[in-house]
Amino acid sequence: MNASPPSPTPGPPAEAAPAPAVDSYPWGLYLHVIVVSFIGGFAVLGWFLLYEALNKLIWDNAFVSGHTWVFPVICLPFSLLYDIIGFRKYKFVGFFRALRYLPAIPDGRKRRKAHFRVSDREVIKKISR
Repeated sequence: MNASPPSPTPGPPAEAAPAPAVDSYPWGLYLHVIVVSFIGGFAVLGWFLLYEALNKLIWDNAFVSGHTWVFPVICLPFSLLYDIIGFRKYKFVGFFRALRYLPAIPDGRKRRKAHFRVSDREVIKKISR
């Protein structure tokens, strides 16, 4: 009794094995990607070094540290230039409107200070109660 192997069941034909992967891109493309990434990396590194050098030059010198009024003088031109380039007229126009009111500021401060002036006698009288 020799049993014969079962016959294969009919079904869809077997698909052929996929073809081996072939270089779909030329080797020069990979070299190009590597070169461009190195150029970009060095450009960013250069930007960071330049930024740090200018930052130290501007803010870490003795004159700027000793004179606090210099901070707005340094920042304001850059802010106005950014607004002009970006067509943001509202801040630029507001700056010139504020300049009109600058002469009136000391008068207003003088009027307000008079309200808060208290003589030494009044302070001693309030403490001794």
